[in-house]
Amino acid sequence: MLIPLLLAAVAGYFLGALPFGWLIARKFGVNIFEHGSKNPGATNVKRVLGGMFGKKGKRAGDLAFFLDALKGAVAAGWPLWWARYTDFAFSITNDGGSVTWFDAGHAPAMAITGLVFALIGHSFSCWTRFKGGKGVATSAGGLIVLLPIPTVIALVSWVIVFQFSRYVSLATIVASVALPAAAAPFSASSANARSPARLPFLPNIWPRTRFTLVAPGFFEPCSKMLIPNLRAISHPKGKAPSR
Repeated sequence: MLIPLLLAAVAGYFLGALPFGWLIARKFGVNIFEHGSKNPGATNVKRVLGGMFGKKGKRAGDLAFFLDALKGAVAAGWPLWWARYTDFAFSITNDGGSVTWFDAGHAPAMAITGLVFALIGHSFSCWTRFKGGKGVATSAGGLIVLLPIPTVIALVSWVIVFQFSRYVSLATIVASVALPAAAAPFSASSANARSPARLPFLPNIWPRTRFTLVAPGFFEPCSKMLIPNLRAISHPKGKAPSR
């Protein structure tokens, strides 16, 4: 079991470490680490480039979000794709005996490991001196592969809250609550999905991902932004709180 997890971890890290936001900003002649919140996440890229270059900059930010999400989707999805569409097994023969290094039964754990390490790679990229973003887009990309229906519900809630509040962090907090709530009904059905042929599908993935992925992917960046943004909501600009 160790070898497939190491394979997924290495692949996931180097996928996540691809600094798309930094590269896109650099294309515009901007060092994203010196502007805005000083991280290469898609939100900061869109905010900074949008302020400098208008609609063209905002489209570049959208591209950064898409590519960051794609990293997570690929990191989580390739073991499931391989398990479903190929002969997902690798064995070696030693002294007349055969040892299976990995097969379809390892695919769910590899998918989760790949996404977790893609988040680590995104947040601590070896290409940018171990600096990176918060991993929200990368989480969303991976979770839409592992938990498609709950993730779509969470994304819809994110869009609605953002349209009304204009606070990215508040929308992310609401989405982080909506995701496990929407996924909970699938947990009950997971006990009936144990055969290897059904491993790539949602019911088997959710029980293993609910704590491993939901927490680091959404709650960690939310917690960093929660207090200052709640203060901003409670005390609009120009109105100081009474003492």
